Amino acid sequence: MKWDHVILNGEIVSGSTRYKGNIYIKDEKIAAITKEVLNGEAKEVTDATGLYVLPGLIDTHVHSRDGGATYKEDFIHSTRAAAAGGITTIFEMPNTNPTVNNQTNFTKQLDNLQAIAQVNLGM
Repeated sequence: MKWDHVILNGEIVSGSTRYKGNIYIKDEKIAAITKEVLNGEAKEVTDATGLYVLPGLIDTHVHSRDGGATYKEDFIHSTRAAAAGGITTIFEMPNTNPTVNNQTNFTKQLDNLQAIAQVNLGM
């Protein structure tokens, strides 16, 4: 097997359990999580010995300011920062201009943000 990325010897945290294991990624998806080493080559290998491997985290309160006060922060940069920090999903707060207080504005904002999101999005 040709893996895209293998994470070896990490302390995998999942729900209420924690165990030493390996994660195998193929085509941008987790293909296997094992306690034993699988055969094959990897384009990239990360030795996670002594490190915790967490599932993607969720930030439920983000103010990215698109549209409106983007000089404070904008959505593309806030979602890039989230991804760099291990956040896989954010929930955007509706303090924008125009205010997201009706179905029309919600749909416009959602369409705008989904086009540039670097992580999963909830509103």
